[in-house]
Amino acid sequence: MRPFVLHAHFYQPERLNPWTGALDPEPSAAPDRDWNERILRECYRPNGTARIFDGQRRVERIVNNYERLSFNFGPTLLAWMEQAHPDAYARIIDGDRRSTVSAGHGNALAQAFNHMILPLANDRDRRTQILWGLADFRHRFGREAEGMWLPETAADRATIDALIDAGVGFTVLAPRQAARVRRSGGDWDDVGESVDTGRPYRHPHSDGSGRSLAVFLYDGGLAQGFAFDPAMADTAVLLERVAASGASHGGLISAALDGETFGHHHHFGELGLAYALFEAAETRDLRPTSYAAYLAEHPPVDELEIVGGEGTAWSCAHGVGRWYRDCGCATDSLPTWNQEWRTPLRRALDTVRDAAIEAFELHGADLLKAPWAARDDYIGVRLGSVTPARFLQRHGLRDLGAEQQTDLWSLLEAQRHAMVMYTSCGWFFADVSGIETVYVLRSALRVLELLAETGVATPDEEVLDVLALARSNKAGVGTGADVWRSQVEPAAVRPTRVAAHLALVGLVRPLRSEGDTAGHHVRLRTHRREQRGHAALSTAHMTVTSLATGRAHDYAVAATHLGGLDLHGAVAPLSEEEDFTATAEQLWTAFPTAPVARLLRLIGRLVHGEEFGIEQLLPDGRQEVVGAVFSDLAERFGEQYSRLYHDHRRILEMLTEAGYDLPRELRAPAELTLAAELDRRVAEALPAGGGDIADLAAVREIIAVARAQGYALDLTPLQDALTRAVTHAAVAACASLGAADAATVERWLTLCGDLQIDVDLSRAQEHAYEVAARARAGRLGPEEEAVVAALGQRLGLSPVAWSATGR
Repeated sequence: MRPFVLHAHFYQPERLNPWTGALDPEPSAAPDRDWNERILRECYRPNGTARIFDGQRRVERIVNNYERLSFNFGPTLLAWMEQAHPDAYARIIDGDRRSTVSAGHGNALAQAFNHMILPLANDRDRRTQILWGLADFRHRFGREAEGMWLPETAADRATIDALIDAGVGFTVLAPRQAARVRRSGGDWDDVGESVDTGRPYRHPHSDGSGRSLAVFLYDGGLAQGFAFDPAMADTAVLLERVAASGASHGGLISAALDGETFGHHHHFGELGLAYALFEAAETRDLRPTSYAAYLAEHPPVDELEIVGGEGTAWSCAHGVGRWYRDCGCATDSLPTWNQEWRTPLRRALDTVRDAAIEAFELHGADLLKAPWAARDDYIGVRLGSVTPARFLQRHGLRDLGAEQQTDLWSLLEAQRHAMVMYTSCGWFFADVSGIETVYVLRSALRVLELLAETGVATPDEEVLDVLALARSNKAGVGTGADVWRSQVEPAAVRPTRVAAHLALVGLVRPLRSEGDTAGHHVRLRTHRREQRGHAALSTAHMTVTSLATGRAHDYAVAATHLGGLDLHGAVAPLSEEEDFTATAEQLWTAFPTAPVARLLRLIGRLVHGEEFGIEQLLPDGRQEVVGAVFSDLAERFGEQYSRLYHDHRRILEMLTEAGYDLPRELRAPAELTLAAELDRRVAEALPAGGGDIADLAAVREIIAVARAQGYALDLTPLQDALTRAVTHAAVAACASLGAADAATVERWLTLCGDLQIDVDLSRAQEHAYEVAARARAGRLGPEEEAVVAALGQRLGLSPVAWSATGR
């Protein structure tokens, strides 16, 4: 059978807020909270639990595409997924494990850590990016990486040398990155894109040592078809193209493309992929394999030399120009636009990087035995595989005091963000105001702030002067310097903002005495909140400590709510000698009787620091505070609508019965009242853990009324709650394999049918499919097999899933 490798490069831009380490909400990703969540739902998770259907659209198999795909994931994406969605993360790791067991070599490749364009990096950053990528892979997959994916496949001779120096066995490049080939004992032949992609090549180290790296070249035309040809959504067409691709050379067939193609760019693309890899490939005499497994059987004989010069990449026809100049390559650009902004953007970030290098070498030499070796090892601290104490023991020049340790962590974090800011997406798109460019600029600002914390003079003005040369194509945006002021600086989450945020939150609810908020650990020394009519006052003394650096600040804060969105406060640093108690007492003495203007002046005078308002609330806290502030208003609106509806309900029903199409003025009170009542009843009857069908009588009645009258209700909360209930019941039934629990699943599904609510059965199906494997293996008794069959049938599984004779 013909060996076939399909490599999926899974990656997302570094979206984590550099100050908080968390994802900020992204409204453009609706209905999901952010783009990571959306693409996980559409792509990363479905590829770990891909369905293969029978002729009646019943689930015949649930397979893990990562078991048959060659793949790599961006390390920062996996780090987020491990915390946010451990089940999806586990399927990825398990896919590699299974491929290692079955073929002796895993499917997964490592990736250079921050998706930096390595040919444009300095030697130290290039080395660290490779070492961090290998360390992250080892930490997650529990084995050494055999190959490494280069961001944008960007490579030059120095990058190839660095891979060899790090012990990497192979990489994957685009065919146009090959310059010439030499067969064993032969002469060099110029090849270009006509290069034979059916075998690996050996690329020697430039030092003449004889060391080398294996290089695979994927089939560019086949990869383009996978990514952009709608016809290849048909599995038969896909496999026909794959088979035809290798007809000329008879060797390895391989394609490499963005993994998000399967599910995100092409919705439900994971389904056709699963059928191709697990079922249909054999019918075309194709055997899915991995680069590592193929390399073990076919070590390279011929020698390859890549295109020289500044480097090449798979997504730029002009070397690596896309990441530093107006080369003509762009995504989402308009005919009149240009990308001249790329050059000053890189110059500005180089200025930040050089300042970080100077500070690290100057101050790091007083703290570390070998600063750059310590930076290479810092990834262990970030991954949690090395404790800070062990790191200091290994790399510290001596026993460091608390302040010296804090400065050291600040310097190392500055180095980390100085690499994050070179993430390739910052230059990839059409304009300097794009969100991806904003992300890299935020990392640059974080570098400058971390350096300033250690007492280093930072080149802020020089950076802004260079960014002022990066002109936006969009009217009214201005330059990169304007983007910095409007979109970068306001996103900063400094300790003072954390304190201000909590002071405002403390106006609407009690605060925890200790906990983590926005990348900081916060300890309340004192906190008091009181209400006086519509006004509220909150005072606190808190210690805010950075989780990344350990740098701690004490703050006095006072905030007041005077009604509506009239929120005001002040935050000021406190020294060890200062006592906030007496200051706070003056505010509390004045609060019951002082006029508003005097109270505000008093806060500003006594808490002598930065004044703030609602703009200092962090994104996730803004909804909470504003919602609490206006809860009374919303309740009053709701009461008025409810009264209108109930007072005139019979009239509305009579109008509908008479065939009158109700105008929106008459529909609105009914729809808002019924929607609020539905949400309340759903919350009562269907808590997070499941619920009782008997408690849904009121829900049934509300839906019946709405449908009879033609009122439009948002049933999404009910749909989500019923999905949770069905899943909860299915998990219980799969655990017990008892007839009573299976009957509960049946009742829930019957209810969903009665209500005409389509629920997501995916999680329930996955649990049922797992237990069905025990039935197929003959490890269950007759009664348990009957339960599995009943569950499977009701949840949409094919008889093949639980019976060896089901086909």
